[in-house]
Amino acid sequence: MSRWARSHQTAAFFVLTFVFTWAFWIPSALMFAGAGDPDSLITSPLFVALQTLGAVGPSIVAIGLTLALFGRQALGALLGRFRPVRRQAGWYVVAAVLAPALTLVAMALDTVVFGEPFVQPESGLAEMAAEMGWVVAVALLPLVLISQLFSSPLLEEAGWRGFALPRMQDRNSAFVASVALGVVWGCWHLPLVIAYGDPFAPYLAGIVAYTILMTWVFNNADGNLFSMIVFHAALNLSLNVLLPLRAGWTPALVAWTAVLVVVLRYGPANLSGRQRYRFAAVAGRVTPEGVPSSQVE
Repeated sequence: MSRWARSHQTAAFFVLTFVFTWAFWIPSALMFAGAGDPDSLITSPLFVALQTLGAVGPSIVAIGLTLALFGRQALGALLGRFRPVRRQAGWYVVAAVLAPALTLVAMALDTVVFGEPFVQPESGLAEMAAEMGWVVAVALLPLVLISQLFSSPLLEEAGWRGFALPRMQDRNSAFVASVALGVVWGCWHLPLVIAYGDPFAPYLAGIVAYTILMTWVFNNADGNLFSMIVFHAALNLSLNVLLPLRAGWTPALVAWTAVLVVVLRYGPANLSGRQRYRFAAVAGRVTPEGVPSSQVE
């Protein structure tokens, strides 16, 4: 197993992550699918426990594989990429505002084109406003964003962008690696999508688009993972607070429009003004995780 995992690190990560996570999430889907009311899910201790245990899968697997294959030095280098870096502050701002900004554009388009309320009554923001008033609800959004940092973004990103993406960018362009990772990331959520009753096709389309945009920030931020937990938290805020359940295709189409702009501006090879962040460097150099590239197969 260790020899196969060393030779097929990304595949091993994906297989083990799905096995770990779906061991908790498939029971969630079987028990709670068709509940109809998302509020009943997030207030269920059993569902929240199963969702949280499954969400930590990518990072648990990434940490375990890194430690088993390359040792403590490599693990320390991986986890060290979560430290904020002052020179990347501008990209942290981009990570925090891009998804909410694109979501607000999608909400405005739905209002203009389809006559939908700008803030739909089923959204988390509308529910907050009904309880506290609009001024307080909007003022609390930055705190909601901060609170999201410590949920699925922190639980997942050592895996998706910490372990998998740099390896996928070794042999693929940043765009191709991002599309592949986005499809995997979206499908990984399938049991939760079933439990919540979301339509999967627009959800997957949006996740793939945002994965590409996350790679754009990731590569420009030199593989810094703090930027990724900020972006992930902002995406959670957009999907779970600004938008209602079953939000439809407009948010995904707006996100893909942003992807088109990024690809045209930076090119698909690196999605960045610099080289894409890879795991294996040129032969004889040291990889981002501090492991000699000769050890990477």
